[in-house]
Amino acid sequence: MMGSCGILAVAGCLGGPQETNGVLKYDDHEVPLVSTATAAEWYDGDDAVFFDARSREPYEAVHIDGAYWSPQPNGRDEDDPSEELSMDTRIVTYCRCPHSKAGARAVGLLSAGFEDVHALDEGLDDWVDAGHPVAGEEVTDQLSSGDLGTPAYREP
Repeated sequence: MMGSCGILAVAGCLGGPQETNGVLKYDDHEVPLVSTATAAEWYDGDDAVFFDARSREPYEAVHIDGAYWSPQPNGRDEDDPSEELSMDTRIVTYCRCPHSKAGARAVGLLSAGFEDVHALDEGLDDWVDAGHPVAGEEVTDQLSSGDLGTPAYREP
């Protein structure tokens, strides 16, 4: 039984929008993808706000340092961090899939009127492996994406 649950969780990460030329195409929205290198430049320059689109448990375990928990598709039921931002704030959404949850959260933000929303192209694993800042209960000095478990396990 456990194996079939894992397969379903992975399938959820594999489905969704089509990617064309660095853009996730949904029915009503296009979400630009941003590379880890560019997102890291924005992070270092304090030029973007980062939203973790996963559920609470994996966010608390490991997330981009300073990122807000704002789960897909429309953020928290109460006190979502997007409520405090202007509509022209640059927002980078991310997950581990790397596009499914991040893309869904980005569409939610675009639908709410935000104008500068991007999804992290290679997701949290690439960010971790590149050595960029992370925080959370499971963060160690030698953290790699292999330490995060499989996306199927971490993202129920």
